[in-house]
Amino acid sequence: MNEIWKKIEGHENYSVSTLGRIRKDKTNKLVHLLDNGQGYLRCHLGRVHRIVAKAFIPNPENKPEVNHKNGIKTDNRVENLEWVTRSENIKHRFDVLGYRSGMYGKHHSEETKLRLRSYRHTEDAKKRIGEASRLRHQANK
Repeated sequence: MNEIWKKIEGHENYSVSTLGRIRKDKTNKLVHLLDNGQGYLRCHLGRVHRIVAKAFIPNPENKPEVNHKNGIKTDNRVENLEWVTRSENIKHRFDVLGYRSGMYGKHHSEETKLRLRSYRHTEDAKKRIGEASRLRHQANK
């Protein structure tokens, strides 16, 4: 597939490509992308998968979320993205990607599962683990 570039709505000095790359048009240099702490790529303009979807994928039903069809959060090629509802996104996660319910999925070690169970609410665990992940990421820079 050939790489196609489009201006980013609301950020006319930047363009996004069908391969999920973002560039500053004045210099033609690619924008540096960072992990947002949850596995998605972002830059100062926002989350890359949403920027790509808004530019290239029609959303006539005004669905609120963008799904990575293959489950790889860093694969922001237009053919890997689709607009979905929240329930469609959750269904895809279970049916296609094989996740189990809650945060106790098959991808966690027994030690992590025990730690997660010690939290009162799932959101508390996500917040605490997310903060720790960001701190580790910053320390490794």
